[in-house]
Amino acid sequence: HRDRIAAIYKKTYWKDATDHLDEMANDIIDSAYRDSNVPRDSVNRPEDVLSPSQREEVEALRRASLEVDVEYREYGGGDHLVTGGYDELILGMEQGLEILHRQLVERIAFTGTGVKVTTRSDSFEADKLLVTIPLGVLKHGAIEFDPPLPADKQRAIENLSMTTLNRIVLSYDEAFWPREPHALANLDQASTPHLFFNLHHYHDTPVLVYLLSADYGREVEAMDDPDAVQFATETLRNMIGARVPEPRKGIRTRWNANPFSRGSFSYRGAGATPADRTALAAPVAQRLYFAGEATHATQYGTVHGAYSSGLRAAEEVIRNR
Repeated sequence: HRDRIAAIYKKTYWKDATDHLDEMANDIIDSAYRDSNVPRDSVNRPEDVLSPSQREEVEALRRASLEVDVEYREYGGGDHLVTGGYDELILGMEQGLEILHRQLVERIAFTGTGVKVTTRSDSFEADKLLVTIPLGVLKHGAIEFDPPLPADKQRAIENLSMTTLNRIVLSYDEAFWPREPHALANLDQASTPHLFFNLHHYHDTPVLVYLLSADYGREVEAMDDPDAVQFATETLRNMIGARVPEPRKGIRTRWNANPFSRGSFSYRGAGATPADRTALAAPVAQRLYFAGEATHATQYGTVHGAYSSGLRAAEEVIRNR
């Protein structure tokens, strides 16, 4: 049961990348049918209607779909929740640091002598700058770099993609589901997987967290809050029965619309290679250094990947003092 839930989660995790590549291959096949006027039921295989160059392109896309994120590596030991939320990690590391809030960065200028960061309300100068801006924000172009970033880094930002993993949190007065399963999933419908993490299992809280990835995540993000909560409730009722009550409270994430993230985490989409992550992580002029989950070569999309990328960037700064 636990293994099947893990399989469903991984299917949703990488669904954006493989769907995108498969859609591109299908578009080529559909176009070939339209151009040739050949009925679909008159050929043995869809590829038979393709020209040699189209067949080569479709095969390349399908190979890429099988190879998406093959360099990704996981630690052993399974996944765990951080008691008290991820704030606990930050609170444990912020001692002795000066942290300025509500500083919306608009421009980063760097020269041979230093760096100047201009925000909406102030400016700051330093010898070096560690940039941990999410890939989605870099792709959006919300921050100006002067001079522009090197061509290979700009190409990496363009090539790498952001996926969606939104959550709808449903809180109840009491749990009406068993404590033991760590998650509830529709195991018989893995083609359209639905997964609810069971916080009652972890710390006796009557809360279920609905995970929505890829297309589902984007579609539900367009709903207003009450409709999104109702969608999650109806999904749960379809899974375990009409006895599911209305939640006492429901909250949700909108990672795509969030101007400080523009997505949930990165993946290697069509046209991207592992070299793009290397380029994204590379320092610029020994003034700008880059960290964040998207810069990790093998553990992108994770909190531990983001953390270890920060250690790597800090070592680069120290070496180049």
